[in-house]
Amino acid sequence: MSLFRRTTVTTAVVAVLISSLTLSPASAADSLLSRGKPVTTSSVESSSFTGAKAVDGSGTTRWASAEGIDPQWLRIDLGTAATVRWIKLNWEAAYATKYRLEISDDGVNYSTVVAVDNGDGNTDDLTGFTARGRYLKFVGLTRGTPYGYSFWELQAFGSTDTTGDTQAPTTPTGLTAGTVTATSAALSWSPSTDNVGVTGYEVLRNGSPVGTATTTSYQDGGLTPDTSYSYAVRARDAAGNTSAVSTAVTVRTEVNETTWPGDAAVTVADGSNVFGENLSGLTFESPDVLWAVKNGPSTLYRLVRDGALWRPDSVGARTLNYRNGSGDPDSEAVVSTPDGLVVATERDGDNSGSSLLKVLRFDPKSTAKSVNATAEWNLTGDLPAVGNNDGLEAISWIPDSFLTARGFKDERTNAPYTPSSYTNHGTGLYFVGLEDNGVVYAYALNQAGGTFTRVAAFAGGLGAIMDLEFEPETGLLWSTCDNTCEGRSATLSIVNGKFTVSATYDRPSGLPDYNNEGFAIAPPSTCTAGRKQVVWADDGNDGGHALRAGTLRCTAGS
Repeated sequence: MSLFRRTTVTTAVVAVLISSLTLSPASAADSLLSRGKPVTTSSVESSSFTGAKAVDGSGTTRWASAEGIDPQWLRIDLGTAATVRWIKLNWEAAYATKYRLEISDDGVNYSTVVAVDNGDGNTDDLTGFTARGRYLKFVGLTRGTPYGYSFWELQAFGSTDTTGDTQAPTTPTGLTAGTVTATSAALSWSPSTDNVGVTGYEVLRNGSPVGTATTTSYQDGGLTPDTSYSYAVRARDAAGNTSAVSTAVTVRTEVNETTWPGDAAVTVADGSNVFGENLSGLTFESPDVLWAVKNGPSTLYRLVRDGALWRPDSVGARTLNYRNGSGDPDSEAVVSTPDGLVVATERDGDNSGSSLLKVLRFDPKSTAKSVNATAEWNLTGDLPAVGNNDGLEAISWIPDSFLTARGFKDERTNAPYTPSSYTNHGTGLYFVGLEDNGVVYAYALNQAGGTFTRVAAFAGGLGAIMDLEFEPETGLLWSTCDNTCEGRSATLSIVNGKFTVSATYDRPSGLPDYNNEGFAIAPPSTCTAGRKQVVWADDGNDGGHALRAGTLRCTAGS
């Protein structure tokens, strides 16, 4: 196979949405627009592989994203509105099998220029389109290797704007900081004016672009606690003219509270040696019903309150099977949803040498001692390759109504999440956590079983993930870890469309540093004196007990 190819893009693989599609060769008069222009990225593997190296004109330096995470992106600010007719992408070994190239006038609203679904790692030389905008963005959707995305050079050819508008907007004034937390800062400013019209604003953190806004406010997230940041903004118009940078404002993030946001005391919550080892996932169905799963052999329990303890109901242990009635799914986590009980598994115990990352749905009303899944989704091919004991450890479910109200972004479309785009997916998305890399993946699962679509992926805030729990009353997604991370927890909230770590907590001082893999928060209706129960499941059954209970503030982290 040739190591270099020139591709004339056709309408079968390309959508040009901001100008008419012109199927003609790139003009000989086109100039290189991207060389040395400012670059921002979703991530870098290390400081040796920054985004700027993708446009420095060198064939021996490169950008490389963080490994094992989809999607990833790189954005080039062309400096002014331009017409792009030719894009050349020189891959390193870590290539994409599926990716998009997008363009935008304002750095917020993007349209697809090229959609490649069959990348093979050779040099992509893309022509046959005409697209206009200032910001050119690469979005890697599916990696061709277990690593990240990496290319030696991304070159865009075309011509700059010729409208004749060279007058820049006025400089924004009145930049002020609003609410500042340990990990976020809210900013607002007075509007700029322009002879034609202001199209948006670019926000700079410590002198580098960090985001864009079409209004006069912005919330920056993912900040380090107890750290000072300098912010400024500049305005732009449709011709790509930018104003001078505003007067800067300095903010200092709050000190992150690491003390567990509940009582320090933790008590045993089950009878002696009721479950044995391998109890690994928990979820509340109601104030008085708690479901638990065990990973070896695969077992489901419906637990009911017995004074201060939890005990199995009259059915007792229920054996879990795959949909066809076979196997021993290694059940690591469970969540109670309107769709049923949904379990995350990482291998088949009957073939424990191989990773098998399946999500299974079960009927919570069944009283059978052996229960077959009513639907299953095999995510193995869509997730990074992992060892047979490093796979799916966590699962949660978040309703569409919450996600849309908070502006959750669909990373597949680079637009606000639209539930109607996903046929028969129910009324929410499933969030699964991979132990190996500590990353959370959001999926729309077709409730007929089998098919699914990944909607987003983000870091869970800890080195590994053992359980996920959505707390509706605070809007927080909890990510928890076992003794791998000394029993710490992280909370995540939606900032600028993406779940971002808002706080991290130590385990309660009364909770031993055991292999606590399961975590569940009682419903808000159980709140008494500002506290509600939380329950941990100890995979090791230390001291003959697998369940321990503590408390959480009813407004923790809110």
